[in-house]
Parts: sequence; structure tokens; C-alpha cells
Amino acid sequence: MTIERIQGTDGIRGIVRLADDCSGSDPISVFLQEAVLTEEFFELYTYAYCQELLEADFASANDLAVIGWDPRDMSGSFNHSAIRGIRKAGLTAVVVDILPTPAISLYQLHVGAACAFVLTASHNPADQNGIKIFIGHSNLKLFPEDDKRLTQRCLSLNFQNLRSAPLIGELRNDHAAARKLFIEFMADPQNHWLNKDSLAGAKIIVDAANGAFSHIIEDLLDCESADYIFTNCDPARGINVRSGVADLEGVSSISSDEIEKGLFSGYETLEKMLVSGRQQKEKLINNSVQVLGFVFDGDGDRCFLLSYDPFQDCVLVVGGDAQAFFQAKLLQQNYCWNQGPLFVNTVESDLEARRAVQQIGFETMQCAVGDKWILWQACFYDWQAKLEFYLNKIATSEFRIFQDHVRTRLEQMVQSTKFDALSATTTFMSLEKWVSNNIGDELVNSAYESRMPAAE
Repeated sequence: MTIERIQGTDGIRGIVRLADDCSGSDPISVFLQEAVLTEEFFELYTYAYCQELLEADFASANDLAVIGWDPRDMSGSFNHSAIRGIRKAGLTAVVVDILPTPAISLYQLHVGAACAFVLTASHNPADQNGIKIFIGHSNLKLFPEDDKRLTQRCLSLNFQNLRSAPLIGELRNDHAAARKLFIEFMADPQNHWLNKDSLAGAKIIVDAANGAFSHIIEDLLDCESADYIFTNCDPARGINVRSGVADLEGVSSISSDEIEKGLFSGYETLEKMLVSGRQQKEKLINNSVQVLGFVFDGDGDRCFLLSYDPFQDCVLVVGGDAQAFFQAKLLQQNYCWNQGPLFVNTVESDLEARRAVQQIGFETMQCAVGDKWILWQACFYDWQAKLEFYLNKIATSEFRIFQDHVRTRLEQMVQSTKFDALSATTTFMSLEKWVSNNIGDELVNSAYESRMPAAE
């Protein structure tokens, strides 16, 4: 049987077990025969991808590879093995420890790393783990074509040789710096949509899913603007266990009966929502207070919004599509654009969300399932905006020829649907490299500033 790709929609994930507890002789055979990821697989996988970046001249020896994780690997066996893979390949492993996925990818961009590895199985049960990869500079995730190349490289590697390979790359711990960067980034009003005035007097229950947000969420939220209650912030209780977004997927409302003695009995966050809502019922009816919930997943890259309904005595669940509409409306109120802004969602998104944003003036586009495709659209349109800016500023024939070449490369990728995140990133980088080398960094910085929407 020909194996083309071992990854799923977002990296690779599955049940984990130590190699000594498996019957296979190497991590690939264990995965293929037993559907289990071992700590040896984690070492093989990070090594293979770092080797790919080196061989493609995207990275050089001792370049940085950021690595962080959610708290599900209590023993550290899988985390440490993944670090060994990076170092054996010859890159410097920059460990940021337990942080949400957005914080890890942000730090990768901040330090100019060649890539970032996030060890997580997201909202999956605690007995699973996995690996997400972000490519440096563009922050894209791997596309199917990238997955296929990485799969073939993993299949061809001899783990016996890798097991005895020396640790060539360096090791450094940047947890404090990465944590500080994320907190400061989220404190900037342009990077969040929590309005102090609208939250004044609100009761907000925050569910960290016993995951990556557990030890940082209190420092991220302004506890003076609202009355926050933090739940499921103890990884020892088990990530995603009776917590987080996993069991709320596809649910629009949860009745009091379901919370007190039904399917959602034992969900601390929902129980607190119910108690707080009933205590504030009269004020809620008069719209003088709010009882809300913020519920994250295990690695912190997804959040659902909860709201207590005093008329039905139930908890309403607001998923990503509805929240995206709210964010679009907020952006529309606070910023103005030279042309209609673009709203991107996936083919599985709620059609009503698409209609709603169209009605408030957004252009819409649907992409394939997975946030990697939304990231791609963001990068692609960002690149196009930069290109148009440079074309208005640079009149040389050399630049015209160069931009025609790179534009053709990207358009061919889009038309053929052979998306290759590594090649696309290299193409994105080539534009700014040309401008920097031939015109100067000042114009590159101006291009960035020109793409920021103007605040009203």
C-alpha cells in the first residue's frame, strides 16, 4: 500500500504511548500498525522537517526553531524528544514551554525563526497528542503538498541512525520572553475586541480547558473591567476533561436540565453560568448586567462565547461564525478602508454569517476547511497589497520584470491548487528581499504602515 500523507486537517495527532509499551521496532511502523504516536515519532517528525528546511536552503545551521506545547505531556517525554529532533538536525531549539498556540506562532515571527512546532492535540482527549507546524516569516501552516513531502521523508528515515545521532544544535529557553510578548501584544486595543465600557459590571466565567491558557489567562484579562471567575485552570485535572469547547461543538443552547442532571452535568463552567445567571436574573432582564462565558480549547486557538438567557433559563453558545460576524461589525465601526474589506470563512461555516457580513458591506470568500486556508488567504492578500504599493513607488524595469515573475509563480500555484506553503513563503520573502536590497528597508517599513486601516 502506498502511503501518501499521514497528517490530517491540522498537522498530525493521535493516541500517544511510550515506545517501550509498543511492539513495533521503529516509530513509523508503530504508527502505521498500531495507530499510536510514540516519543520517538516526535523526535523523527521534528528532525525530518528541520532537515527539509535545511536542504531547501530555507534555514541554515543554528537557525532558530521555536517549540512550545500545551500541558498534556505531564512527563515531558514527548516534549523533550521533539526538542532532540530539532537539535539533531542542527537548528537551535528555542523552548517557550506551555503557551497557547497563538503565542507560540507570534514568538516565531518576533525572533525570525525558521519554523515553530506546537505540540498539542487541540480539543482532542487527554490521551492524545500531536504536532502543528508553522513556517517562519509567513506563519503559514503546512498544506497537503508540504504534508506529502514530509510524510515521504519520515518514511525514508532510518530511526536507528537517528537514535544515535549527536545533538548538534543549541538549546535555549525563552518562555519568559514569549509570555511577556504575548501579554503585551494582547494588551494593545488593536489586537483584541474586549471593550471595557461594554463589559463594565459583567460577570464572566472563563474556562481554560485545563490547557495552555491555564497559567496565563488571568494576566491577559483586565480584571478591573469586569467580575471574572476562572475555571478549569489546573492541568493536573486533565486537559479538555469536562471543560473547554470540545463538547460544545455544534450546540447552540444548553438547557438548565441538561446542566443540572443531563449530558452537561459536572461541567463547572456551565454550572457557574447557571448559578450566576439566576442570581442576576432581574438585572439581566432589565439589560443592566451581563453573564458571559469565555471557553477555550486545549491549545488556546479557539474560543466560544457563552451567554445566560434569563427568559429560557438556559446557556446560549456562540461559536466561531457568529463571533466572526461580531468582530467584523466592530472593525467596521472602528476603522475605515479604501475599498470593501474581505471576510473569509470556510465551506463548513454558517451561511447566515456570510449573508450577515455581506449586508454590512464586507466582500466574502469561502475557502477549504481548516484555518490553514484562512491563513493562506491573509498572506496572499497581504502580499498583493504590498506588491501594489511597491508598483506605485518603484518605476524601474528591473522591478517590473521581477514582480511579473513572482506573480506568475503564485498565480500558477493558485490555479493548479498545488499549494506549497514552503514555496509560497519563499516567494513572499523574495519580494521584500528585492526591495530591501535594491531600494532600502525604509520602503519596506512604509509598505507595512500603508496596509493598516485608518482609525476613525
